[in-house]
Amino acid sequence: MEAREIQSCRACYNRTLTPVLDLGDLAVSCFPLPGETPERAPLALVRCDRCSLVQLTHTVPRELLYGEHYWYHSATNESMKAALADVVQDAMKQVSLKPGDTVLDIGANDGTLLDCYPQDVTRIGFEPAVNVARLAQERGHTIVQDFFPPSAGLPTKSKIITSVAMFYDVDRPGEFVDGIKKALAPDGVWVVQMPDLWQMVN
Repeated sequence: MEAREIQSCRACYNRTLTPVLDLGDLAVSCFPLPGETPERAPLALVRCDRCSLVQLTHTVPRELLYGEHYWYHSATNESMKAALADVVQDAMKQVSLKPGDTVLDIGANDGTLLDCYPQDVTRIGFEPAVNVARLAQERGHTIVQDFFPPSAGLPTKSKIITSVAMFYDVDRPGEFVDGIKKALAPDGVWVVQMPDLWQMVN
């Protein structure tokens, strides 16, 4: 595995980046099997001098992190199930969701968030990890086993798009947001969960 070092800001492409923190090479969270040696990569942060985004200096191949297997399942944690249900309930207050409308969850995991929608809407999820994508499919959801945004686009616009606990992990956020713009209905809403450094430090 080779981690790619960024040469410019992931958000605004400015090339002046100020070091913030360097923790050295750490094991990558890729769920190695017993006896396997985990891959390692630099864990260091820089701050963009133009837009102030604090970001990782290196990008690990996303297929390593979210490819064949991903062992976190949302449905095993009751507090997470309740939190995801709150996300859906709040989103449905923002739009007029009718039978036949489409909703989209990016990073759908095992389909727990999609479970919270009414049965009469079309529920689509993006989930690249093979094992959890299969669980979501077994729950009756349409799962695109790929990373977002799709190269071929989507056949229909979504009234609600959710990206919970994953947008901060996107290597090219501008491309991701462009994909959201193309996938979102004109009267739709995008729900994005995004921690920030100020809140984390406090």
